[in-house]
Amino acid sequence: MIHLALGILVTILCFWLGPTRKNQESLLNSQEAAQADRQAKYEDLRSLLIEKNKSVHARLSEKYPYGYVLLGSKDNSCFWIPIKETTAKFQADWKNTRVSVDSTRNHISVVIHDARWHWKYSDTAIDRIGVTLLLKNGAEALSSVRKSNEVNVWVQVVDDNPQVPIVAIGLREWDGIEKQPDQVKGWIEVLPNK
Repeated sequence: MIHLALGILVTILCFWLGPTRKNQESLLNSQEAAQADRQAKYEDLRSLLIEKNKSVHARLSEKYPYGYVLLGSKDNSCFWIPIKETTAKFQADWKNTRVSVDSTRNHISVVIHDARWHWKYSDTAIDRIGVTLLLKNGAEALSSVRKSNEVNVWVQVVDDNPQVPIVAIGLREWDGIEKQPDQVKGWIEVLPNK
């Protein structure tokens, strides 16, 4: 009788725990598949950015003499490659930088987190910079920092493919007069000391 009761108990436990193990294995497999998919997207974007840089490097290096980064976006995943580094020491939290496309309005928006750079004798630190501009090759917009005769953050559309847009985020001076006809809006956010 005890053996029969133990057998029934083991059967019940296997019945209840079996699906849980299968669910855990299924969850683990789906997480691994998602990670592999993310990695494949990053590799595709990385290759695309490296190829794109071959055709735009000379022009962008001249336009952004204090440094620039190429940033590509695909399926809400971003990948970046720093191309030109200078004494400006341009840095940002590139992992959390976001690019989004509004195809109905033909706009592209870029949000840069924790942007920091050095120019001459001062450091600039901005918690978030947001720029929305026209989605067309060559469109350029100045971030809302807008310090005339100083280095500012600029965003330029390098490839206007709405599925895989590529932008350059660069540093160059602004004379205080130059207009930004491609800019739809820009904003910055500086949080109190953390």
